[in-house]
Amino acid sequence: MIGERLKKLRMNAKLTQKDVADIMNVTPQTISKWELDLSEPGIDMMKELSALYGVKVDDLLDPYKNTSYENLSNFKLKEISLYVMYAILLGLSITIAFVSYITVDIQVLEYGILDNHLPDYRAIIPIELTLSSIFMLAIMIGMPVILFTLHLIDRKFIGHIVTVFIALAINLSHVVPILASPLYLNPEIGMIFHIIYIFILIAILLITISIQKWHIYMHIQSHPKTWIGFVGMILTTFLFPFSFNEPSHYYFSQVEVILFGVMLILAGLLMFKDVKKLQIPILASSFMLIFGLVYGTAVYIFNSGLIIGSINLFGYMLFLGLSMSEIKGEKLPLKELFKLRLLPFEILIIAIYLYVFLSGGDLFVYYNPDEPLTSQFIHFNNLPEHVIFYSSLIVFAVGLIFRWMKIKVVYYILYVIWFGSQLYYANVLYDAFFGDHWRMTDGKFLFFPLFFATLYLVILIGSFLIKKIKTELTKKKKINS
Repeated sequence: MIGERLKKLRMNAKLTQKDVADIMNVTPQTISKWELDLSEPGIDMMKELSALYGVKVDDLLDPYKNTSYENLSNFKLKEISLYVMYAILLGLSITIAFVSYITVDIQVLEYGILDNHLPDYRAIIPIELTLSSIFMLAIMIGMPVILFTLHLIDRKFIGHIVTVFIALAINLSHVVPILASPLYLNPEIGMIFHIIYIFILIAILLITISIQKWHIYMHIQSHPKTWIGFVGMILTTFLFPFSFNEPSHYYFSQVEVILFGVMLILAGLLMFKDVKKLQIPILASSFMLIFGLVYGTAVYIFNSGLIIGSINLFGYMLFLGLSMSEIKGEKLPLKELFKLRLLPFEILIIAIYLYVFLSGGDLFVYYNPDEPLTSQFIHFNNLPEHVIFYSSLIVFAVGLIFRWMKIKVVYYILYVIWFGSQLYYANVLYDAFFGDHWRMTDGKFLFFPLFFATLYLVILIGSFLIKKIKTELTKKKKINS
């Protein structure tokens, strides 16, 4: 009987019965029965358990064989290595802030490193630039502090793995589009340090995975389609910025940078698609991204003629579908999506954001017939305080995920923050673009989410008050009768 052995392996992996049940997509009661020898897992489940605990199936079946636990000194060595890496990350990030980052064509000063339309004939004049993104510097300096804190409070290292992968996605979203830009010439010490920073994050990810005893080779054997899909999604994501580099025009804008990061994060999330709690949010995110990419590629082809870039994105969708096809139980359980119970205002807001982001059209236009040469076309990159708008989108997306996971307090707070930021940003847009000779084009859609959210709030409050009044009237009738 293997119950006692399963229990020892689980405790050694620092997992509860519920943790194992979520990973195995079964109930905690099933895990309890296995450990009490009231029932035994099937051969497929044995393979899953052996991969989870980092042992061979034969070792799992042999009740008299001693388990090869990682000794304490090896664990301590890995922990010390992590502390050293946190210190190196902090040192690198502070150094990057004070040294030259890249050498670029001087045209960057006029056209920007992203989304640039370059003249056919130009003299290349190199200049050195420092890393000017306060957001990127804040992420780089703050990340080792966050990881050190997680190290102290999260002994399962699950938070580590998630945080490091998100940090990798953010850093790669900054570096790779720059490398693909036609105005990029050479790396300086800052860019070299940044690439080293990324490799150290990868090393931290691998060490934490080894501490967690995730047997990657066994997982590859049991989930081949997932891994083929993962590798394919990562490769097509890396090719994404380079496929948007057309002669004399680099179409990769800030919107595509965000899409690049989302594509990387989704590739990582799909590795956990069999965890029951995460299945619905991952499925929803996957289908929303597929919808967005299908619409986006149509816009890219017809508006900009980006055939190669669009083919690359279709390749990403194919690998995404391959990875999703290996979900346990029913193949692609679309009916699970109905459990999301998206509110009408959320559906409308998602549709509006996808349209505005992927259409690429102008938002506001300034035209004075007396001075036609002063005409301006405002796109996303020209919006004032656009970082606030992008941040509010992230808050809304995270709020949706927490609502799907039924963590009420968190998503209430996030929705309030999102609503407040939209209210503030609507005021910013009003001050900037509501005046003589300004007119709205697609910019009107930026006000719709706030309108629908306000309308929903009014309906919600109204229905609550009506229900309250009806309850009070019913009580009075009962008292009078």
